[in-house]
Amino acid sequence: MATRSDYDLRLGMTWQFLRDADARQINANMNLALEADNRLVTGTVLNRLFDPHTGFQRGRHQRLRPLLGR
Repeated sequence: MATRSDYDLRLGMTWQFLRDADARQINANMNLALEADNRLVTGTVLNRLFDPHTGFQRGRHQRLRPLLGR
């Protein structure tokens, strides 16, 4: 079972890097992080939609049937 920490991302920039970096570098780093997050979220949602198995979530609540792929 995946936990929230399995999907953790850290984009760390020191003040020295921010001082010396071009705005294009900072924008590129931020865009890469946002694109990766969008891919992860989209993939997770689509995998859940097309997963034909029912199961249990944390807390022993039964997972609902998928919307598609009955």
